[in-house]
Amino acid sequence: MFFRLLLATGAALAAAVVATPLASADSAQDQQFIDTLSNQGITFPSSDSAISDAHAVCSMFSDGQSFDQVAQKVVDANPGLSEYNDGFFIGASVKVYCPQYSDELPQ
Repeated sequence: MFFRLLLATGAALAAAVVATPLASADSAQDQQFIDTLSNQGITFPSSDSAISDAHAVCSMFSDGQSFDQVAQKVVDANPGLSEYNDGFFIGASVKVYCPQYSDELPQ
């Protein structure tokens, strides 16, 4: 339960913190995502890997997976992140790349 609460809190905060994406080139969208992670203190081996993982989050929601299923996969793939930051990553991914899945995030 505590694990889910941390993930949910991180996801909700990310959805609130990330500025609404502008209708612009992918590079601006990617930079917005990387800046959001950086401001939270979340680092990845490369920007490309973070962006790729964010698109994977969107694909999982597109495939019909629940928040809990997506969260578990993000946790498994990123053992160096806290549960809170895993949730933040999911929320930021959705807000920047696939806002149509915002309803999948815990409130």
